[in-house]
Amino acid sequence: MESNLSSVETSQIAVTIRANPRTVEWLMDNFELAEGMTMPRSTVFHHYVRHCRRIGIEQMNQATFGKVIRSVFPAIRSRRLGTRGQSRYHYYGLRINLKSPLLAGHSLEEGALRSKPGTNKRRKSVMVEAAKSAVSSTSSIEDNLFEQQTSQTVAASALQLSGHEFDHLGADHAAVPERLFSGPEWGRIDRLLSTNSVYPLGSPDLCMFRDAYRRHCQAVLEAVLALRFSAIEGLWSVFWRARYDEEEEKALPFAKFYPVISCTAMQDHIIEIDVEFFGSLTTILIPDVLRPIPSSLTQVIRNFAKSMEGWVRESMVKMPKRLVHHKLLAANALAHALKRNTSLNHLAQAARTVLTNPAQTSTMLADLSRLDICSIHEQGSLMCPCEFPAMKRFADEFKLLLADSNICERWPAWIDKVVDFAMGAVAHHTSMGSVSQEFCQKWSYFSSLAIRDLTLRSAVSFGSFHLIRLLFDEYVVYALEKRTAKFANVSALGLFFNHLMNLYPLSETDYRNLGRPSHISTGTTTQATMDSAVDNHRPQQTPRVLPRIFP
Repeated sequence: MESNLSSVETSQIAVTIRANPRTVEWLMDNFELAEGMTMPRSTVFHHYVRHCRRIGIEQMNQATFGKVIRSVFPAIRSRRLGTRGQSRYHYYGLRINLKSPLLAGHSLEEGALRSKPGTNKRRKSVMVEAAKSAVSSTSSIEDNLFEQQTSQTVAASALQLSGHEFDHLGADHAAVPERLFSGPEWGRIDRLLSTNSVYPLGSPDLCMFRDAYRRHCQAVLEAVLALRFSAIEGLWSVFWRARYDEEEEKALPFAKFYPVISCTAMQDHIIEIDVEFFGSLTTILIPDVLRPIPSSLTQVIRNFAKSMEGWVRESMVKMPKRLVHHKLLAANALAHALKRNTSLNHLAQAARTVLTNPAQTSTMLADLSRLDICSIHEQGSLMCPCEFPAMKRFADEFKLLLADSNICERWPAWIDKVVDFAMGAVAHHTSMGSVSQEFCQKWSYFSSLAIRDLTLRSAVSFGSFHLIRLLFDEYVVYALEKRTAKFANVSALGLFFNHLMNLYPLSETDYRNLGRPSHISTGTTTQATMDSAVDNHRPQQTPRVLPRIFP
């Protein structure tokens, strides 16, 4: 949500609050409202201080600046976030504008590029000593410390988002599955909660949870679109009550939040929302697996995928084990999709340098022509039966493809053609799975035989063939997953999630937090478990602390 104030309105605000019009204009140009996003007050103020020094105007004190920013953005609220002794005040509902030059230094992938243990302490001492020796004024020292606060997590790395990474993101329409936030399923959950919960719950409580989860998904989407993945850790921690937040507690007390989330039908519906939502995030981050994307974007996506499981575990320490288990599987499915798609994209870009080099493709074609396809078929068909005419035809087509100057644009269509031929007419998804497995085995086995022959012949282009084979193997699996998912009427991420559910089922003892077996979807929980969870959520001494968790 961006401000649309005209220059006249800007001047009127400046006159009303007695602020420099250039300050008001700077705020509107560089910040915007965004539900669910937070920014530390000190960070915003120090951005303002640097702006004043750069253009040579007198700066306001922090209290006056707070009044100015609330006049420009009336919808923002203040929240105190963080653990005990380390909490700071934040502006809730505010973020840096995606087109702002401040984003180049602020939208670094903070969570994924943390320094090694001890590095921050050494860097801090070095920076403080440098500040003391280089400047004598208090303001200069504060400015150097601010630089350290905003960049110490990435100073050990040269990776930085320059802004053009946003051009490679996909469209965000329908990313949050609105259809799953309405419909008869919520009515069924409402009836289960009203009849089986040990705490009195009504329809307004369920509606409040539904609206809160919709806003939460929207906030996660905003963080992804801004490539601020480290913010997702905080969003998850606040929503799942690992980090105490006064506003969240007032909106939906934990005494009502926990019974709602303990309902197994509610958990199943949340996971259904997550699987579809995570699939949309994959499409947004990598809309085309073969389109070249910046290495900086690839790195932050892969770092996000690596961090995801740890963030889920830390943010859901107080949630029912069944829900945590399913959430971890959904997060692992998203991490798998992001890692596999970025790997495929990296291989495609590496192979492009080979396939666009006429000298290399000519050498590959010459080495390939020396292979005896008939002999390879005779060796392999004993253990892995395969029709020779089809194998010979595809080998000839690959030779023609290598001789084509437009191979980079044509090879995906050729592999799709091979996959479609192999799948043939499949009656149902069970046979689809078996046919896919059989084709993968044949593809891998016969391509290994071809690589073996190239090795024995000391082919000059062996390295190029090895790279192309890695690329084709990845794309074959990608194409098969897409077709299998489409046939089963699920997303590719949903297909892999179901696979993980079959691989890692929960035992009956893992449902002790629910008080009953998992196949009974009434969603009740024991009075003792509920009381323990609610008591452990209550803050000690002051409401603005990180709550302790039950063992």
